[in-house]
Amino acid sequence: MLPFRTSKLPDISAATRSDSIEFRASEDDAWYGVNLVLEGETLMVKFSDFPDDSSDERFRASDFGDSKALEDFTERFRPVSVQLQDHECRKVIEGKMVCVSQSCGENELKFFDAMIEMVRF
Repeated sequence: MLPFRTSKLPDISAATRSDSIEFRASEDDAWYGVNLVLEGETLMVKFSDFPDDSSDERFRASDFGDSKALEDFTERFRPVSVQLQDHECRKVIEGKMVCVSQSCGENELKFFDAMIEMVRF
């Protein structure tokens, strides 16, 4: 039993589908769609679009020494980002947080959070 509140943790009583949640990976801080699977006392974060399971991350309650560590972990999850449509471009203003993509090779695309610094129309 954890000695602190876990109200911000996603509901993982069943596997959580990748079309509903993103996770900021420990390896590169990019956001990815994931499936969450609870196996015993281990939470498995399975990256949905990766070819194998070598990048999957595993977490146990004992990995979190205090409530701050658990809070930091829960902040690595979020609902899937909604793609901005062409007709919504005028809604982009300075200071707005957006999720952007960056090409990192021929077949690799990563997603990061960014703040709009300047807008030109």
